[in-house]
Amino acid sequence: MLQSVSNVRLIRHRLPLELAEKGGYSSYTPDNDPTGVASTLTLPPGGEIGKLEVELEIDHTWVGDLIVELEHPNGTTVRLVNLPNCSGENIDTVLDDDAALSIQDDCQDDDPAYPAARYRPANVLSGFNNLPVGGTWTLTVSDNAPADTGVLRRWCLVPTTASGEIFSDRFEQ
Repeated sequence: MLQSVSNVRLIRHRLPLELAEKGGYSSYTPDNDPTGVASTLTLPPGGEIGKLEVELEIDHTWVGDLIVELEHPNGTTVRLVNLPNCSGENIDTVLDDDAALSIQDDCQDDDPAYPAARYRPANVLSGFNNLPVGGTWTLTVSDNAPADTGVLRRWCLVPTTASGEIFSDRFEQ
């Protein structure tokens, strides 16, 4: 069964948010369950996306087990992480189409698995370009192999238009 975590926080500072402590919901990623855990984030109207970055923090003992997908309110879905060939632990990075390193190919078999600040996602975030930023977004994290477990700690959308940021604050879940 798909677990759901929702609550919206408009924040001025990027502080870690322990989702497991919110409203009795759990952000625990079920082991060897392709359904995974879903977290939603509702953004107000704010124009069309010119570029989107995603800040992602997942504690997991084998990131090679993970599939992470981001779904726009209209149903458009981009797979951000797709079972990378990696035995490293934990993700705490920014996914950015313009990053030099790849989330799929540049993983370290260490903790953290991604020591650099920015990585390209498995599929391009530009798939969301020209779509409206407002509405309820869904991030789904699934663990697709047995034995290792994890927790979705935090995620944040950083949308911009050609003229700059859509919001002066970040929206984070």
